Amino acid sequence: MAAGAILPAATGIVADRFGRDRDRAIGLFTSIFPIGAIIGPVVGGALVTYTSWRVIFLVSVPLGVVLALLVRLLVDDGRARRVPAPVDVSGIVLLAALLLSAMTSVTALSGTGEPAVRGAVAGGAALVAAGTGWWLLRHARRTPHAVVPLRLLRGRGFGALNGVHLVFGAAALGFAALVPLYAETRYGLVPLAAGGLLAVRAVLMIGTSLMSVMLLRRVAAAAS
Repeated sequence: MAAGAILPAATGIVADRFGRDRDRAIGLFTSIFPIGAIIGPVVGGALVTYTSWRVIFLVSVPLGVVLALLVRLLVDDGRARRVPAPVDVSGIVLLAALLLSAMTSVTALSGTGEPAVRGAVAGGAALVAAGTGWWLLRHARRTPHAVVPLRLLRGRGFGALNGVHLVFGAAALGFAALVPLYAETRYGLVPLAAGGLLAVRAVLMIGTSLMSVMLLRRVAAAAS
């Protein structure tokens, strides 16, 4: 939940502070992510190899405290604060319930235990996800400041872009989990070495993030 809140907040801060140069700033900002993709699996692999897997849940605590202090000290340019839009608490609850029930359904299908029990849990969670998704769409149509505005899902090309993003995100996250696991089970690598395999992907991500900014500006200039 914390990581899900940090990502859009950080991107929004960058876009707000850089104005018309937000495309270049966000491109450079996203090029930093792969550095974490290089360091994270290696550090995580070392912790799992030499300590316990439970330790990995403590790594984010000191980093989060430092990050919160730095944001409080640095991210404030002194401008008059704008009146914030109302927080869609109901929409946030519905979205969280949708994601939780959907993940529960998928996890039950791929888990271990009695097939009948897993099927019942997966089916029940899927029904909850379907009902919550319908309720969330209904809520978004009726709420002016919905947490997921419909105009960003289907308007002005956002629908196709979100579809591509969904497929890409599923592939990228699945790749990050599959490669180390396959390396450990098929080739007997220790977690430290298996996590290091993701460094190749991270290096390429840095380059493509910078290239996307240049392509975006050229395509926009040609279209105008």
